[in-house]
Amino acid sequence: MVADQNVAERRKEEAEKMSIEVEKQQVEITARKEEAQRDLDEAEPALISAQASVRSIKKRDLDEVRNLARPPNNVKLTLECVAIMLGEKKIEWADVRKLLSKSDFIPSILNFDVDKLTKRQIKRVQDKYVGENSELSAESVMRSSKACGPLFKWTELQIK
Repeated sequence: MVADQNVAERRKEEAEKMSIEVEKQQVEITARKEEAQRDLDEAEPALISAQASVRSIKKRDLDEVRNLARPPNNVKLTLECVAIMLGEKKIEWADVRKLLSKSDFIPSILNFDVDKLTKRQIKRVQDKYVGENSELSAESVMRSSKACGPLFKWTELQIK
């Protein structure tokens, strides 16, 4: 009977230790969840705004960009970035021009599923286009092209 009581006491102590550990983990999970929600609350309106800007891109503006033999570097880099995110393998200017001529180009951006981005795509975009590349900013891209400014904003928000 004493042995059973000792076993029961040990189990009770183990259960109490587990309960304390579970409680600590729950506090940590709650904190992470709140932080993620704050980030989402901050990013969602910006993303909706960027999508609205993309939706407002006029076909003639896209046609103008597509018809450039030598686009400004900001335009070229922005569209390469978009092509990478959309899963295009080739990002030479001729290939990007073909992408722009597709009738589903804007819808593919508006219906883009960020969860389908691979780590490789994200790293490539961050390293070459969005990260430390001081040459690219939403303002500089917008000055270069009315069509590419909203696309760059959209790209930045998707990567964040």
